[in-house]
Amino acid sequence: MSVTNKMSLKPSITRHGLVGDLALAITVTLSAALLAGCGSSKEKTKPEPRVVSATFEGQSVDQVRTALMVACTQEKWTIRSKTGEVSCHNSKLESRRYDVIERMVNDPVGQRYSENIQFEIAEEGTTVRANGRAWIQYVVPGGFFTSATIKTMDLEDDPAIEQIRKILTNAKGKVN
Repeated sequence: MSVTNKMSLKPSITRHGLVGDLALAITVTLSAALLAGCGSSKEKTKPEPRVVSATFEGQSVDQVRTALMVACTQEKWTIRSKTGEVSCHNSKLESRRYDVIERMVNDPVGQRYSENIQFEIAEEGTTVRANGRAWIQYVVPGGFFTSATIKTMDLEDDPAIEQIRKILTNAKGKVN
């Protein structure tokens, strides 16, 4: 008789334990889902990039554009230009600068880093204003089924800002 009682008690204890474990698992899962829903759903807004401005007295937009192109060329940067805009591009970075940029980007597969500065030029009454901002451009190679991607990131460290100021000053602008 004791054998029968042991057998009949064992399955009922196991079922009760299984039901209890299942109830605990459901409770934990629902609690986790509820807490996850309580998080902030605000999207983080990207801050505006640092911009360096300069004014040019007694010059036209075309004269300022030409002066900025010359200043970029003196720094050994390549240039692209269109009306009201000059873009300077430097892909030959010094080793220290390359290391700093590589750490800022923090992409383990990123390669071919380049510094870029874009100047937007506009007339403001009798003066011309040039606003410069810097960014990094780099390539992330593709995988077997994907192609390479070109990514950018605003560059706001002090050396980048000083480079913008230097180009604006060399172009004879009054840096603000």
